[in-house]
Amino acid sequence: MLRLTRTFALHTNPMTAMRKRNLIFYWLLIGVPAVVLTGTAIFSLRRIQADLARTELTRMEHFAETVAFLLEDWVAVETDGLGKTLNAFPQGQLTESLYEVRRTNSLVRNVFVWEKGKGIVLPKKDSRSAEDQLFLGRYQGFFPPGYVWEAPEDGEESTQRNVSRGCKRWIDANGLQLLVWHRVSDQRVIGIEVEMMALLAGLPVFLPESIMQRAWEKGRNLSISYDHRASIGIALVDSRGRLAQEGDIPPDAEKTTFRHHKVPLGGMCPTWELEVYWRPHSAYGDGKSILLIGGALVFLLIASLFAGGYLFARDAARERRDALQKTTFVSNVSHELKTPLTNVRLYAELLADGHARTPEAQQQYLGVIVTESERLTRLINNVLDFGRLEQQRRVFHLETINLAAWLQSTAHALRGITDDAEMTVNVVCPPDLCARVDRDALSQVLLNVIDNACKYARSGKVIDITAREEARRADARPPNLTLSVSDRGPGMEAHHAQRIFRRFYRVDDSTTASVGGCGLGLSIAKQLMQGMGGDICWKPRDGGGSTFLLTMLKP
Repeated sequence: MLRLTRTFALHTNPMTAMRKRNLIFYWLLIGVPAVVLTGTAIFSLRRIQADLARTELTRMEHFAETVAFLLEDWVAVETDGLGKTLNAFPQGQLTESLYEVRRTNSLVRNVFVWEKGKGIVLPKKDSRSAEDQLFLGRYQGFFPPGYVWEAPEDGEESTQRNVSRGCKRWIDANGLQLLVWHRVSDQRVIGIEVEMMALLAGLPVFLPESIMQRAWEKGRNLSISYDHRASIGIALVDSRGRLAQEGDIPPDAEKTTFRHHKVPLGGMCPTWELEVYWRPHSAYGDGKSILLIGGALVFLLIASLFAGGYLFARDAARERRDALQKTTFVSNVSHELKTPLTNVRLYAELLADGHARTPEAQQQYLGVIVTESERLTRLINNVLDFGRLEQQRRVFHLETINLAAWLQSTAHALRGITDDAEMTVNVVCPPDLCARVDRDALSQVLLNVIDNACKYARSGKVIDITAREEARRADARPPNLTLSVSDRGPGMEAHHAQRIFRRFYRVDDSTTASVGGCGLGLSIAKQLMQGMGGDICWKPRDGGGSTFLLTMLKP
C-alpha cells in the first residue's frame, strides 16, 4: 500500500518528483567529491605519518648513537685521567701514593701492585682490611704468578694506545669491572680498581648541560631540537638491569605510546646498553589520531560544502527577493507618480477649458492640484532620501529644539494630510521638554509615520502623539526622550514588527492591498532616527491599533 501511495504521489505530482530527483542529484554532486577528497586526504595523511615516523626513528637512532659514542669517550677520558695520576707518582713513594689516591679519590675502590713472577704483591695477603681481602679474592686468580703483563690484549684497551698504561675490563657476578694500570718497569705494574658506582654516579650524559647537550648540538644536522629533551628519556642498562636514567621514562614505557631504541656501548663497556625513549612528536601520533583527524576532515569538508551551498542558495534567494522587490518598487513608484500627475493634469485641463465657472469651483480645483503636488513632492523626496541614505551621503545637523512647540507646528503643517483622511491629531507634550535632533530629518520621520497612519488606520479616526522623558537608567547615562505616535487602526501581527522597517517591505494583507505605497517610508524613518543617535520601533497598542516609538537624544 505504501509503495502504491508513493507511486501515485509521483504520478500525480511530477514537480515533487523532479525536486526529489534534483535533491538526490545535488546530494551525489556534493557527497561523491567529499568522499573522494576525504579518502585521498586520509591516505595521504597515513603516508605522511609513516614518513614522519621513519624520519623521527632515524633521527633518534643517530642521536642515541651520538650519546653512546660520547659516553664511551667520557669513560675513556676518566680512566685515562686515572692512568695519568698513576704515571705522576714518584718512584720512591709508590705504595704511599697509591694509598693516598685511594683515600682521596672517590673513583678509586682499591689499588694494587703486580710484580713479574710474584703476581699481586699489594694488597698483601696478610692484610687485615676486609676490602683488601675482597680484592684479592676477586683478582688473585686473574693474575696468577706466571702471568705476563704485555701490551693490550683482546678484551683490553689502552687509553692512549700506549703500552705503558691501559685499562683492563672483565665481567663477573657484580657486572662490569675496570682496572686502570701503569707499567713502572718491566718487572712491576701498579694499578687502580675503578669504583663503578662512583663512575655511574658521575655520568654527565644525564646532565642536559653537558654531554647530552653536546649530543643535541652534534645532532643539529638531523634537525633535532634541544628544546625537545623534556619528552625524551635516556637509560643506561647492563645485563643486571638498569644502572641509571634521566628524563621521562614511565615504568611501562614499552607498553605505552613511548618508543625506544637500544645502542650497545662496546669499547670498554661491552655489557652496557644505552636506551633512548621518546614520545612521538608527530601531530599524527597513532591510528586513533588518524581516525579523529580524518573524521574531522570529513565533517569540515561536508560542512563547508553544505554551508557554501546554503549561503549560495540564500544569497540567490535574497537577490531574487530583492529583484522582485525592486520590480514591485518600480511598479509602485510608477503608479504612485502616475496618480497625482493624472489628477494634476485633469484638474489643470478642467480649469483651462473653463469648466470651473464659479470662484468656489476654481478654488476646489486648485486645492486638488496643490494637494496632489504635495503628494508628488513627498514621494519624490522619499525616493531621494532613500538614495542618499543608502549611499551614506545624508549629513545630519543636530540642534536643540523645544519639542512641544515643534510638534504643534508640525501637526499644523500636516493638517492637509490628516484632514483628507478625516483624522484628528492629539498632541501631549510638556511645555519645557527639549530634544537634540535634526529638525528636517525628524519632520520627515513624523511625516512618514503619520502618512502611514492616514493610509492604513483611517478607520480609527484619531492619532495620538505623546512625548515624555524616560526614567533615569541604572547605567547613569543621560535619559532619552520618547515620542509615541499611536492610532486605533487594525494594527498588524507581531512577526511584522522588524520587517516593516526593511526597504520595499509591505505587509501583504487586505489592508495594504487597497492602498498604494512603495515600502520606503518606514525604512527611511529607521535610518534617519539612527543617524540622529536615536531609533524607532513598533509595538501593538493596548485596545487595538499600532504605536511607533521614536527615541531621541536629550540635550
